Amino acid sequence: MNKIILLICLFLWTLSAKSEDQPSKISVAKHDFFPLEVGNNWSYTCSVEGEKAFEKEIKVIKPVDISGKPGYQASYVVNGVAADIYFWEDDSHMIHRTYNRAGDIDEIVISRFAKIGDVLGELKITREALQKTLATGEIKTLVAENFDAESSGLSGDRRNEWRGQFFADGIGLVVEADGLGGDCVLKSYSLNNHP
Repeated sequence: MNKIILLICLFLWTLSAKSEDQPSKISVAKHDFFPLEVGNNWSYTCSVEGEKAFEKEIKVIKPVDISGKPGYQASYVVNGVAADIYFWEDDSHMIHRTYNRAGDIDEIVISRFAKIGDVLGELKITREALQKTLATGEIKTLVAENFDAESSGLSGDRRNEWRGQFFADGIGLVVEADGLGGDCVLKSYSLNNHP
């Protein structure tokens, strides 16, 4: 009987030792439509009417103060030309973007906890849609657009004015597009704490 108890104890001890040796997985918080953390980066291929036009990348490089608010400086690279861009989150969890650290001229990118009905400057989150990118495969997104391009009765000129952005939970912006046939599609990304 003592041998059985000893074997059970040894087995349980072995299991607990194995689980301590394995690193625990850290998962991205659910409902984070723009994960801001140093080291996170997103790369896009941009096209005009189906023809590749340029590449762009956003990489969060360091925490900074933006007009008294905690934020992040990011490197924004288009075809090898780099510029600084700044992001911060306000008290209502809206993520703002500006090209000057003073933060006096900015635009709302998205709410960290985005939902249908949110207004993001000229865009409004109107619906969910599936998008497929090289980086994600097919994924559910929230669509922020200036108007519903699928509405019946829109003239061709009006459709040309459409702009939309597609955000995936836990990833960020995966596609941005316009009515003239331009788009930028996520080709790769790297997030700290991504499972």
